[in-house]
Formats: sequence, C-alpha cells, structure tokens
Amino acid sequence: MGKSLKALLTNRVNLYNNLAGISYLFALLGFGFFMPKYMETIYRMNAADASMISGRVKVMGHLIIKR
Repeated sequence: MGKSLKALLTNRVNLYNNLAGISYLFALLGFGFFMPKYMETIYRMNAADASMISGRVKVMGHLIIKR
C-alpha cells in the first residue's frame, strides 16, 4: 500500500490531472453559489427569477457533463 501511494503521489500526470479536476469543481461551485446574486445585481432581477434561471443553467450543465 505504501509503495502504491508513493507512486500515485509522485506521478506528475496524475497529480496535475487531480489538480485540474479540483480547480474545475471550485469554479463550478463558485458559479452555482454566486450566479443568482450576480444576476440580481447586474440585471436588476428579483431573487426568484434569478434563482430559476441559474437553476436551469446548472441542471443543463450537469446533464451535459454526465454524457
């Protein structure tokens, strides 16, 4: 187990691939949390409409990613 763990942690391709995946998740989470507030502020929408639109975008994004 120790040798396998060391091999995974020293493999640059694996390490960079994992870091890219984590960065992608952070960006996606940031979009999910702050997009309704951004739409409220920039487009002067009410909270319900902004949440409905951003929710639809998130659902469509998840459907596209899972393909």
